[in-house]
Amino acid sequence: MGGTNYRKDGLHGGEAGETDGQPLQGVSALRRILDYAAVPLAVVNSDDIFESYNRKAEETFGYSSAEVPDMAHWWALAYPEAAYREESKKRWLAGLQKARQGDGVIERGEYRVTCKDGSLKTCSFFGSVIEGKAFIMLEDITARSQTETALRETEATLRKIIDSAPMSMAIVGMDGVIEYINRKAVQTFGYPHADIPNMDRWWAQAYPDEPYRKDVIARFMGHVSDAIEKNTEIAGEEYLVTCKDGSKKTCFIFGVVAAGKIFVMFDDITQRVEAVKAIRSSETTLRRILELAPIAISVQDLDARMEFINRKFSETFGYTTEDVSDYEAFKRSFFPDDAYRQEVYGVWKGWVQESLQSGREMPGGQFNVRCKSGVTKEAYITGMTTPDKKVISLFEDITARNQAALEIAENARTLRRTLEQAPICIAVYTLDGKLNFLNAKFTQTFGYKSGEMPTAEDWMRLAYPDPAYREKLGRQWALLLDKAVRTNGEIDGGEYRVVAKDGTTRNVMVHGVVTDDKQVVCLLEDITARVETERALRERESLYRALIETTGTGYVVLDGHGRVQDANREYVRLSGHSDLKEIMGRSVLEWSAPRHQARAWEAVEIVTRDGRLANFELDYVDKAGKCTTIEINATVVSRGGVQQILGMCRDVSARSKTETELRDSESLYRALIETTRTGYVVIDTKGKVVDANREYVRLTGRSDLKEILGRSVLEWTSPEQQESNAAAVARCAREGYVFNFETEYIDTKGKHTPVEVNATVVNRRGTPQIHTLCRDITDRRRAEAELQSLNQGLEKHVEERTAELSAANMELTMEIAQRIDAERGRSKLQEELLQSQKMEVVGRLAGGIAHDFNNILVAISGYAEMLQKRVPADGTESEDLNEIIRETERGALLTRQLTTISRRQPLELKELSVNTVVEDSCRMLRRLIGANIHLASSLAPDLGSVKADQGQVSQVIMNLVINARDAMPDGGTISLATANEELAARPEGLPLPPEPGSYVTLTVTDTGAGMAPETAARIFEPFFTTKPEGMGTGLGLSTVFSIVQQSRGGIALESRPGKGSAFKIYLPRLPAKT
Repeated sequence: MGGTNYRKDGLHGGEAGETDGQPLQGVSALRRILDYAAVPLAVVNSDDIFESYNRKAEETFGYSSAEVPDMAHWWALAYPEAAYREESKKRWLAGLQKARQGDGVIERGEYRVTCKDGSLKTCSFFGSVIEGKAFIMLEDITARSQTETALRETEATLRKIIDSAPMSMAIVGMDGVIEYINRKAVQTFGYPHADIPNMDRWWAQAYPDEPYRKDVIARFMGHVSDAIEKNTEIAGEEYLVTCKDGSKKTCFIFGVVAAGKIFVMFDDITQRVEAVKAIRSSETTLRRILELAPIAISVQDLDARMEFINRKFSETFGYTTEDVSDYEAFKRSFFPDDAYRQEVYGVWKGWVQESLQSGREMPGGQFNVRCKSGVTKEAYITGMTTPDKKVISLFEDITARNQAALEIAENARTLRRTLEQAPICIAVYTLDGKLNFLNAKFTQTFGYKSGEMPTAEDWMRLAYPDPAYREKLGRQWALLLDKAVRTNGEIDGGEYRVVAKDGTTRNVMVHGVVTDDKQVVCLLEDITARVETERALRERESLYRALIETTGTGYVVLDGHGRVQDANREYVRLSGHSDLKEIMGRSVLEWSAPRHQARAWEAVEIVTRDGRLANFELDYVDKAGKCTTIEINATVVSRGGVQQILGMCRDVSARSKTETELRDSESLYRALIETTRTGYVVIDTKGKVVDANREYVRLTGRSDLKEILGRSVLEWTSPEQQESNAAAVARCAREGYVFNFETEYIDTKGKHTPVEVNATVVNRRGTPQIHTLCRDITDRRRAEAELQSLNQGLEKHVEERTAELSAANMELTMEIAQRIDAERGRSKLQEELLQSQKMEVVGRLAGGIAHDFNNILVAISGYAEMLQKRVPADGTESEDLNEIIRETERGALLTRQLTTISRRQPLELKELSVNTVVEDSCRMLRRLIGANIHLASSLAPDLGSVKADQGQVSQVIMNLVINARDAMPDGGTISLATANEELAARPEGLPLPPEPGSYVTLTVTDTGAGMAPETAARIFEPFFTTKPEGMGTGLGLSTVFSIVQQSRGGIALESRPGKGSAFKIYLPRLPAKT
């Protein structure tokens, strides 16, 4: 039997005659059946000599029984490394000694075995010692060892491995919660995770017997504690587990503690334990093994008495034990033909005699046998004799196998016919180059017949006439063949140029396979037409690509999820990137403005679902935050059988901006028209009303625009003025304008209102319209007389008061200068005190001046307006009065700033966010600073709140930004940043040092010209400015200083010539709300 090595004294050292007269009492003979066991088995006697070494052991390790007759040879071959061999040998002998002195059980141990082919296998050795002999079972646990190694790496990877692992596994938290069990555990024990969420539930269900449960918990948890304490694996041990269906399974439970979790593995060794028990059991157990064997077995004595047939025998042939009790009758049934029966039994008797004499297995042969059902089967029958003169016969039903062989032969014939008629070129030759087959398609394609190329070398010479190309291809093909022979037999495909018999060159794709019988099957596909088509397609695609890249329109291809699959350079630019690689595979939503992302996704869905052309606009935002308006026309196209979205994109930012500006301009224009105190009316050339504002409706004496729309203005013109009014309308339509025309309107109650009219013609959408401004001049006519009498006294009063203020200002300036000179040289504290006092004095002075000055300005402005009503609007006197009014408005602005400096302006303190004020201010400031200056902001998301006047904070931001703008006449960048800051001490050397505490800071930085130290020292003084005369008042930063000082804040300034300036404002931060 294969590698089995039997000794004459048998496995138990007894004589064969000791069991004579009892069926299958010779244990040694029955042990030989173990040679067919599905696991490696071995029996070693007390002299370390192998009495049994089965076929599975030979298959597993590669060593035959002749190579390992004893343990000494086994150690030398299976453990070539000396140190590991000695360590393994020591462990084995200790375990063997323990088994011999104890209950005979050889405890399980793991060893790393070197196989004959040089590979390493991790094996678990275990068994029993019976009558001095070691019955050894070997389990290849290499896969399990690898699983345990993977288990310690990461929990995420572990779960994937565990779920498909062939071993039951679980992960348990230190709190006893069972976090995970794999599918094998559920299959093995029947408990889903819901049934055993924690260890308490597991203990109760898996070990229902309370005393045994307590014992199991004590043992297992003791091993867990030892593993944690010693940082080792959880020692394995066998436990009897009760499954959900009530069955019991013997499991070897072990594990490891890692990452704060207990990884438990359950090795179901129920079958293995049963096998060990079977080895140690009596003849009854061995008989059971034969009964359950997967091959038909019978046992008879030399007198032809049938003593045993197993279940497989009955299943295969239909005969029962009762049927074979009469052996002669059974033979006649088994081989019904007399001549054939005599022939079979003649051969069989010869085999039996030879086996008895040699002790070897019978050679075996194929026979036709009849089943009880009358069906004839083909069986391969072999056997052996035992020392106690028993004949063990083995019957293998090979009916299906023989039938399969016939089918294989028929399939081979069919395959050859198929190959011959295949629509692809096929050639078959041996590895040494002999041609065996060419199909018709091969000859049809290349013109060569098998007689012209009997060898592969002839084919190479004909198909590849260029020596250099042939040599190169030959080397490549040799490498491919070598790889195919060493691996799975498949020959990787390749494209080659083959010269046909007619001299034409064909492009060929070659694939192949090396069969088990060392035949090389080559499949050659003529792809010449496809290559030409692909070349033409590439040329066409190159042309299309060039057209797409040179057009000024962006081109993009998206998948159904809006991800970029292709794009031209223009689209890459529109998306705000510089290279196609930056956007490939990314969603267009990533550079779509947040407010347009929903619209973009809706468009993708519509185009994908409906397949129709869609037109829409989106805003793209580049990496620098610049917004570009894009017009997109999208439709669905098919590329490679996959539906994709093709989008053509144009930059319409200029058009969008123009449209927005027009809408804003129209909105502003309408707001101005509605809020002005001047009547505004649009009439056609016939004098009928087209549009008007509320003031004009009031002048006509009506209450609603609807009352006058479409009616002639002559209807509310006084009868005396109707003729001249009609003439003025006609003249305006003819000449294009009418200025300073006065008329009278009569309301519904008969009240007369004098009106001054200025009109001009405007073409709107090709239609001329007369746009007219009408002012109620009732008050002007009444004030003209009063204004004339007051005019002379007003001019004298203004001159006197201005002289007084100039003298007072000169004296105050000299006094301040003297004080500053006298105080120079004192400490920084005195300088700061002086600065504070100076600012306070200037503030009080400015406040006083502002009060008186404002009264004067009010009077000047009032009289100027009255005078303006009395003089012709197109005269020089009217223009002079307009200039006086504009200057009084500038003076009023100065008084407001002076009031702020003097702290006389009341503050409306409330809790507010500086971030909100900055965002609101930036929207207005972008229109003030000009297109050549970039305004950027960086706002802290966790910024605290302050208690301040929102208008004053806005004034600070505006003054600082305008100051920064004036420092950059050629353009630049202004940055606004907010932050939270804690001051542990009062900083020194600042224009306005803040006290220690919590602050919100606002920093305004510019890239302008910067300031010298002497300039920076005076920058917050009222009326101090470095700007040309007429370009500034010198009050902007003084106002900032006063507002921050009133808010109990601070100011820091950093500036260097040529490096720009940075103003940091400190405002006290409110405590966070809980």
